[in-house]
Amino acid sequence: MRKRVTAQKYVQALFACLILCMAVFIAPTVNAEVNIEKYKRGSLIIVGGGDTPYTIQKRFVELAGGAGRARIAIFPMAATEYDEEADEVLAEFTWLGAETVILNMNREQAQSSSMDATLTGFTGYWFLGGDQNVLAASLLGTRALRTIEFQYEKGAVVGGTSAGAAVMKRC
Repeated sequence: MRKRVTAQKYVQALFACLILCMAVFIAPTVNAEVNIEKYKRGSLIIVGGGDTPYTIQKRFVELAGGAGRARIAIFPMAATEYDEEADEVLAEFTWLGAETVILNMNREQAQSSSMDATLTGFTGYWFLGGDQNVLAASLLGTRALRTIEFQYEKGAVVGGTSAGAAVMKRC
């Protein structure tokens, strides 16, 4: 005589199968993500566009070491021509207690060992708005970008607005 499988037993079996599948397929993915992320000790501050609110700038300086310790490099390369945004951001970060410099470099300079040495000394890197393609063209695959990525892995903060935010994934 055949036993009838009740709906409840069927659902229980299906649920057990689902749990088993989750354990087999999802758990390794979660662990892989955790293992990857634990090495990224720095912070990203990504701002849409327009003026960066004071609270975000203050948090950026705090993450870069705080007033008196933060050393921030500002990159205006995304701008197609000079504008006063770089000077304004420099003044705002300086007012918050950070030692701040503007580094406007071309691709050749981004490949130089002297720029590599300069970039190593910063605890924060801020990318200004403009054309993200121009910014990416000057940095992708360069020593400068590798140095920034290395400093980020060691705990530096990286941030930007507009093109500086859009290029984060590309750089």
